[in-house]
Amino acid sequence: MTEHSVDTEEGRLRPDAIVKVPGNKILVIDAKVSLNAYQDAFEAADDDARAVALAAHVQSMRNHIQTLGAKSYQSQFDEAPDYVLMFVPGEHFIAAALERDPGLWDFAFERRVLLASPTNLVAIARTIAQVWRQDGLAREAREIGKMGGELYDRLAVAAEHLKRVGSGLDSAVGHYNKFVGSFERNVLSAGRRLRDKHIEIGKREIEDVPLIETAPRHGDADGGPKLALVDPETGGEAAE
Repeated sequence: MTEHSVDTEEGRLRPDAIVKVPGNKILVIDAKVSLNAYQDAFEAADDDARAVALAAHVQSMRNHIQTLGAKSYQSQFDEAPDYVLMFVPGEHFIAAALERDPGLWDFAFERRVLLASPTNLVAIARTIAQVWRQDGLAREAREIGKMGGELYDRLAVAAEHLKRVGSGLDSAVGHYNKFVGSFERNVLSAGRRLRDKHIEIGKREIEDVPLIETAPRHGDADGGPKLALVDPETGGEAAE
């Protein structure tokens, strides 16, 4: 994408190109660097004139780096890295400036500007895309870890609730069986004695009330709840 403009508080910024890389990310590229001084050095008649022109070439690049750093193109795009690529259309332009001023690369890097030539532009784009991809995987891994922690906490809470339900069921079964035993001894036995006296008892027979012989118990290390035998006399868990 070329000639993409963005409005800011300082005015409209217009990078020369925006390159889309994998991961829905973009690279902001500027290619407006002036090379007139380098051309003067190339056409210089003597070494002194060439040295003056090369010094001007270095200063021209420094000035453009300073301008790009101040514009902070990349901060206007959420999908961009924290750098802007300054495209120089030839290795020899960068090499001549670095030979004259070895600190130029660091000067640019400190201002979040990357010097890019036709040779290393694709390499820089691929490197940044790979870093983004790895960063995305790391974020996903952290998110999965966070989700796993939350799931574990929820399982722990659910287990506590289930344990309380099981305890309630166990207590209910015990009380039920105790009541059935008492009902059998004190009520049904009296009813059966009346029947045995041949009194008129109607058409319905008193049915036996069965005990509940199983009850839930806590799961063990093998996983899952199990059924426990219940002692019909006491209502508690019977020995296996």
